[in-house]
Amino acid sequence: MPGGSSLFSGFRVLALYSNHVPHALRFHKKHREFYLLTAAGKCFHTYNVNKLGIVSVSNSLSDDINVLAADRMLVFVAAGRLVSAFARNKEVVMCYHGHEQEVRLLLPLGDQLISADAGGDVIVWDVQGGYLPAAAL
Repeated sequence: MPGGSSLFSGFRVLALYSNHVPHALRFHKKHREFYLLTAAGKCFHTYNVNKLGIVSVSNSLSDDINVLAADRMLVFVAAGRLVSAFARNKEVVMCYHGHEQEVRLLLPLGDQLISADAGGDVIVWDVQGGYLPAAAL
């Protein structure tokens, strides 16, 4: 059969390369494709959704990843009490320090990032510069 089978296609089984952390999905405007981000211990993998092929593996963090989130430019990852922003799915470009307990939720909203920890503390961050002053809220 020329061109291979239409019924079966080769790809990695995602369950073998991810954990319990929910995945994140992002759309790349220039490539006009969707990418799936999955946590795998202390790093995350990026897969092309159309081909289910791995595109990149991020640099490793000091702790296991708790939460993944993405916007149009950055991937946000919480590992323990630290939140990191990754560019190009690989390198850390910004770190957000301020939580006293493990971060459980990340929500990017435009130029802000909202994070919540296990103790119920919520912090609104300016993606470019860290804390967002309370007067700006």
